[in-house]
Amino acid sequence: MNMKKTYQSRNSGSALVFAVFAVIILSVMGGGLLSLGFGSRVFALRDAQQIQARSAADAGLTKALFEVNKILQTNSWNNPSMPRATDEILPNCAATYSYKIVANSLKTKNAEHYVTSIGKSGQIVKTVYVTIALKGLFDSSIAVKDRMSLMPGTLITGYNSQDSEDTDHFFLSPGM
Repeated sequence: MNMKKTYQSRNSGSALVFAVFAVIILSVMGGGLLSLGFGSRVFALRDAQQIQARSAADAGLTKALFEVNKILQTNSWNNPSMPRATDEILPNCAATYSYKIVANSLKTKNAEHYVTSIGKSGQIVKTVYVTIALKGLFDSSIAVKDRMSLMPGTLITGYNSQDSEDTDHFFLSPGM
């Protein structure tokens, strides 16, 4: 009987140590998960604001092109006062956009105008720049400076219209 008492007195404090150890481990794991969740929330919020800012900049560009088309209907392309907007609210969104159209000061063959559209959402700002010019019916319809992404199933036919000797056409299709 004396031996049983000695065994119980030696092991009676170990359950408390294991319980405290388990609470510490669970607290550390819970804090880590809480930190992970908070970081994911901040990351998602920042991504959502970047998407809203880019959408607002694109909406400003669309609105500017709409205004330019209205000007073209009245045949006043060389109008010195081009439209502009400042901090217009994107509908159903917390983002705003501003745009400005500036005529090219250099005398070129085609009158060019530069459109700058700025979208803002929270602290994120995205800017889109576009050059627009009057083109004739037979001018190039697509001009790409760097690269162009095409959807699967797109068919392109083209040639160098400035080289009278170039009569070869090239075709791009999904299999090529």
